[in-house]
Formats: sequence, C-alpha cells, structure tokens
Amino acid sequence: MRHPAGFTLIEVLVALLIFSVGVLALVGMYSASVRSARDAEFRVEASNYASEILQTIVAEVSRFNGAVNPVDLAAFALNAQGDGCGNFNGGQADATKTAVADWRARVQAVAGLPGAGAEGYQQIVVNPGNFNQVLVSLCWQAPGDTAPHRHQVAANVN
Repeated sequence: MRHPAGFTLIEVLVALLIFSVGVLALVGMYSASVRSARDAEFRVEASNYASEILQTIVAEVSRFNGAVNPVDLAAFALNAQGDGCGNFNGGQADATKTAVADWRARVQAVAGLPGAGAEGYQQIVVNPGNFNQVLVSLCWQAPGDTAPHRHQVAANVN
C-alpha cells in the first residue's frame, strides 16, 4: 500500500500547531504565576508595615494604673473618616503622634509598596469604645492594576 503524497507534511504541521498551543499555555501560566508572586510580595510588605505601627502604638500609648488612656490612643488615628484606599472624606487627616507621621513617610517613600504614596492610602481607625480596637489599612496600586489593593489588620491595644 502506497502512502498518500503530502500526508507527512500535514502531520508535521498539526504537530507544530499542538506544540505551539502548549508553549503559549506555558507562557500564560508563567505570567499568571509572576503576577501572583508580585501580589503576595506586596501583601507581605503591607502586613509588615501594619504590624510595625501596631507594635509602635502598643509600646507608646500612655497608660494610667495599667489601663490605656483612650484620649492618647485616639491621637494615633490617621485618615480615620472614610473607607481607605483614597476614599478619605474628612476628619482628622494627620495623627498628632510623631511615630505615625514617621511611619506614614516610610510607607509612602518605599518602593516596596507601589502607589502607596497617594493621599488616604494609609488609614488608622481607633475605637476606644470597642475594647481599644485599632484597625490599620494599607492600600497600594501597582502599575497595570485597575483598582487598588487593600490589606487590613485589626488589634486590641491593652
């Protein structure tokens, strides 16, 4: 039996097509993994900054007879009105504590958290009436992202 002419050429072209689709799928998976790794890196960075300011608040808040002074705790608030990520709608814009201003300057200056320098992208909400709860929110927006990302950490200062 004779092999039809040109059949091998068609087999090679089909094999190249299948191989090309596989390579394109690998490239797509690689770019998705790079985006995920980048996002994870930014979340770790935001978590570190949130932990840093919470530790500072715990260490620096004044206490009287072992109890946290609610007026002093409230002085750590930063952009407390609004829901963060640039949606600041009034209220105390800057905390009266130097430690918060220094922390904010470090967050905004570091290249590790892109787009974090926007106004209202760092927020500290203090609620002394809820067991001295402190909610720290950090937002960032990497180039190419359509919306900002947010990381929030809540803690009770006692």
